[in-house]
Amino acid sequence: MPVKKSISIIVIFILFSCFTVGLFNFEIIKEINKNIYSQQENLIAVQTFDNYSENFENKILGISSQKELENYLFLPEEKNSAPIKNSEVSEIEVSAKAAIISDVATNKILYQKNINEKLPIASLTKLMAALVVLDKADLNDVVTISAKAAEVEGKKGNLFPGEKITVENLLYILLAHSGNDAAVALAEYVGEKIISVEELPDNSVFISEPADSNFETNDSVLEFIKLMNQKANSFGLKNTHFINPNGLDPAENISDNSNNNDYIKNPIFNELEKNEKGNYSTAYDLAKLVDCALDEPLIWEILRTQKISVRSVDKKFVHHLKNTNELLGKLPNIAGGKTGYTEQSGESLILVVGDPVNNHQIVSVILNANDRFIETEKLVSWIFENYSWE
Repeated sequence: MPVKKSISIIVIFILFSCFTVGLFNFEIIKEINKNIYSQQENLIAVQTFDNYSENFENKILGISSQKELENYLFLPEEKNSAPIKNSEVSEIEVSAKAAIISDVATNKILYQKNINEKLPIASLTKLMAALVVLDKADLNDVVTISAKAAEVEGKKGNLFPGEKITVENLLYILLAHSGNDAAVALAEYVGEKIISVEELPDNSVFISEPADSNFETNDSVLEFIKLMNQKANSFGLKNTHFINPNGLDPAENISDNSNNNDYIKNPIFNELEKNEKGNYSTAYDLAKLVDCALDEPLIWEILRTQKISVRSVDKKFVHHLKNTNELLGKLPNIAGGKTGYTEQSGESLILVVGDPVNNHQIVSVILNANDRFIETEKLVSWIFENYSWE
């Protein structure tokens, strides 16, 4: 082969090699840049999500800043100073049939109206139901929804017969959305669990044995109601009594054309049905109940959640929930609240509100009001304007 031709081939080979290596390096550089860009995008996305989560959480709590959020959530459990009323302040009246506002740290009553009058409490019942559930069940326990639970009357979370859903998700439906179906489902599950391990409370307490035993799985709900009344007794709630886990009026629980609430038709409830009280309590007892419930942070996390979607275990069923408490996001520093309404009870509302500046919290209970939100907002504002904590 001539020397010139050999040199030409070598030169061409070298040039081709350089080009190939350059192209390869270019692809490597391009891939590296792509990865860096992707990481930057992911970082931005994480930061955006964190900001969204923070803003969403603040919105849920009705709190305007992260600093205020931190101050509020870590209020001291005990405070030595008692609230002092301004002597020049004029009294305030509300149209609610009964009301009370008390200071959490000292239990001092700051406002009262008919606080010992027994009144129907509607869905405020569900606060006690939640306490019993947290005592007797694990949050990850899976509940299978019965037809009786799914078909109960009143406000519901639209649970489906046969649906499998966790206790924690049912608590969101129970408390935030005030679902009557969740109340029955949890009562059935916990009651059956108690029966299965023979942890029955004393049958002589509050509710006697049924005259007939044809109750099948509804025995579980009766056992749950016994637990509710037993806990009310342990809390010293002398003027509180429950006949069902959801707070529906007796007339709403009993239907001649339905077999879905047979456990309510038992002679156990005849006496209460005659006086049409159903589940009843007083403003004073409910304030004590709230004070006991403050030891359960999950309850208040749920009660201050404005909107959330929960799913069945298999993700097949989705329940979009909206909190029934219209003061969330409107009145600042709400730790949580529970609404209640039936025709017999009227409008009711429990609310826990804090003041991060002066390190205190108050409990407000209003029963049988024309407008529970207006009445509560008026009372809470009056308290903060006319009491000081030194």
